[in-house]
Amino acid sequence: MRALLGSWLEEWERSGPAARQIALAMARTHLEAGHDVIVPQLLTRRAFVDQLRATTEGAGATFHEFALLDPRETVLGRLEQRSEHETAGSFSARELMEKQGNEPGDAYDAFVAALRERPDAVVIDDPLSERAYETLLRLVR
Repeated sequence: MRALLGSWLEEWERSGPAARQIALAMARTHLEAGHDVIVPQLLTRRAFVDQLRATTEGAGATFHEFALLDPRETVLGRLEQRSEHETAGSFSARELMEKQGNEPGDAYDAFVAALRERPDAVVIDDPLSERAYETLLRLVR
């Protein structure tokens, strides 16, 4: 969502909240039409998770929060190997982190800390395993 907004990187402090509001409106519309919504995002802001929950429940749907969590060194290793396409207007997590003055491990650490404050979140370790997939299927049915 964020990369669809003009000047999203230059105005990163404004583009984040705007993108979250757009995402909530889209989710509400889709839920009210009877469809499921998945937010594949690293969510560290408790307020946004609460807004997602309220939007979901307001549309008469059930809210689930799952965190697929690998060890810090595994995640940072993947980030280091990941290449980002440098096309105009595309979202770049690296550029955003640099603009915000964050290091790569900051997002991981913030996410883990945020999960401790969200006891309803189901944390699935070893997310690439068959067991993790079976757990997800069982919990969303």
